[in-house]
Amino acid sequence: MIFRLFYLMYLVFRYRIWFLLAVFPNKFYFFFKIFYHKSSMDKNMINLIEFLEKSGPVFIKLGQIFSTRYDIFDKNTINHFAKLTDFVKSQNFVDIKPLIEKELNRNIEDIFDEFLEIEIGSGSLAQVYKAKIKNQKNFVAVKILRKDIQTKVQQDIKLMKLFAKILEKIFLEAKRMKFLMVVNKLEKILKLEMDLRFESSFNMEIKRETTNISFYEVPNVYSKYTTKNLMITEFIDGVSLLNKNKLIQYNINKKIALENIIYVFFYQMFVVGVFHGDFHPGNILIKKNNTIATIDHAILEILNVKTRKAVLELFLAFLNKNYKRAAEIHFENGWIDDKYDVDEFAIACSAILEGVFEKDSLDISIGDLISQLFYITKMYNMKTQEDLILIQKNLLILEGIGRELYPEINMWVLGKNIIEKIDKDYNLSLKYTTEIFKNTIKNGYKKLLNFNANQNIVNIVNYKKEFSILIFYIKLIVLALFMLLCVLFLK
Repeated sequence: MIFRLFYLMYLVFRYRIWFLLAVFPNKFYFFFKIFYHKSSMDKNMINLIEFLEKSGPVFIKLGQIFSTRYDIFDKNTINHFAKLTDFVKSQNFVDIKPLIEKELNRNIEDIFDEFLEIEIGSGSLAQVYKAKIKNQKNFVAVKILRKDIQTKVQQDIKLMKLFAKILEKIFLEAKRMKFLMVVNKLEKILKLEMDLRFESSFNMEIKRETTNISFYEVPNVYSKYTTKNLMITEFIDGVSLLNKNKLIQYNINKKIALENIIYVFFYQMFVVGVFHGDFHPGNILIKKNNTIATIDHAILEILNVKTRKAVLELFLAFLNKNYKRAAEIHFENGWIDDKYDVDEFAIACSAILEGVFEKDSLDISIGDLISQLFYITKMYNMKTQEDLILIQKNLLILEGIGRELYPEINMWVLGKNIIEKIDKDYNLSLKYTTEIFKNTIKNGYKKLLNFNANQNIVNIVNYKKEFSILIFYIKLIVLALFMLLCVLFLK
């Protein structure tokens, strides 16, 4: 670990990463400004991106998270972070083969009739190969974690936590933006990515919950071969969004394909409450009939019903320019402290965001909207919401896909139409209210069973808020029953 620390420090000096201390406000800002050799921000950012790529998978993924942080960085800086890629030089098959055989506990030749030694995918954590299991017609995809990756990632996470604690003491905004929380979130993501049993389970969960979408496929998993370090799935024969020539060759209807991609994402998020956490172009395949398929389900974000309801209402409020309702949602969910005035926040949203919406609809950018929204929430000391990080990331990715795949389409109108269609088709408002009511009754009943009359006054006060919600719903039921009796009596 000491050698790793020295190597990272070497990279810091090689790529002059100390420029951050002279650019972003911190306790030693003026001191570093004196010794700061000013060069263009683009040059500095190129150096930072190279530093992250040289530092390994943990730092690459941190940079990818930063590509959603409009609350910290300007748009130009965000664009640099967005260029970070997980694709790294592959390990030689001679080194990978023993790892596969160890996981399968057999020789490759005993299980596969065919095994292509050239990988079809190489990421920072794993490599993927194409093969054919004995006595089967179709190809499969074999995913294997890289050699010693677990140890390397654990070391880097420990170092990154140390850096995060230091940054929160140095940078004036770092504590508000919860840098340590971001690293903890990253650690949780990487732990899931480095245990392929989770990815296998996530894959099957997404497949099970989306069977009613005719234009969407998720590969089958060969569960009997799944281990912590290895997973085998059905091979999806589709075209990557990154391969523009093949999209033309396969005569893909880009407009329909894009609509299908956006629909799948919002369906997963709002209806299922579980969505693919890494919706980038490399993980999306398009088949000849415009059916889409997703692969690499290592990152899955689960949204509870309360968060889903809040996000849906927030989307619809902004899409319909209802700033008062958007402001109320921020306060209702505790994202902004009650000490601030909701009407004042609504006016701030209207004043700043209206400039974004006044643009031609084709020019409205989700990135600009998020950037301006962060500008407002920063004034009201809104802290980073962990549940929203992957949503923001995927929205920006989807906007990029839209502009690349079919630039003529109005992403703003498309998103609005799809969200409203899903809301109407699945009656989400009623669905969410019913689920929240059931959860409130269930949790309230549990609290009543566990309630101890001898508890001190502080604990009793803590229950008051939870029981007030339960009492509110009970009053609604009583009122509904009373009205029903009145109707029956009048008849």
